[in-house]
Amino acid sequence: MTGPNDPAGAETVESTVRRRIVWGYVGGAALIVVAVLLAWWAIANGAAPEAPAAATSASPTASSSPAGSDAASSALPSGPASSPTGPPADGDAPGSVGAPGPAESTAPVIAAFAVSTTVAECADDRSATVPLAFTWTATGADEAWIGVGTTDASVVPSAAVPLSSDGYTELAFACGDEEQLYTLTVRGASGTTSSSVLVTRSLL
Repeated sequence: MTGPNDPAGAETVESTVRRRIVWGYVGGAALIVVAVLLAWWAIANGAAPEAPAAATSASPTASSSPAGSDAASSALPSGPASSPTGPPADGDAPGSVGAPGPAESTAPVIAAFAVSTTVAECADDRSATVPLAFTWTATGADEAWIGVGTTDASVVPSAAVPLSSDGYTELAFACGDEEQLYTLTVRGASGTTSSSVLVTRSLL
């Protein structure tokens, strides 16, 4: 047995205290390491389940697409059903009579255009004139003109005339010319028509 003042006993107590302090530090450090490991494990395990949650939430969206496709496929048959509602085209339905087209307009017609003589007998007086008589008949026209020295009397008219005449004498042959061209032009809704006669001079 050692006494209270025994140096060997004091050293034993001091070494025991030191061992306890050291083990206390070691134990505290071990607890800190364990706490850090547990915290890391908890964080790692806590973040990992989020991925399945996202996948789980996304799966209903994917599963909802068949419903949309079913709705779209169910709407497809409604398209052909609307086709019979349109009116049939002209001539498709048997016995149907199409609307008559616009009446075709025909160009005016000059049935006849003649002059009393095609040879004007002139004396040796170049200033003389020879009277002429013109006859004509036109159909399908609204206006008529007669002209001299032209093939379109509507452009260079000598006078506006009726659509028919059995003896128009307002024009005469001028003996100063070797020949003269006389033209009748008529105009209707669908255009113009002209007819010409040539009168030549004969000196006596």
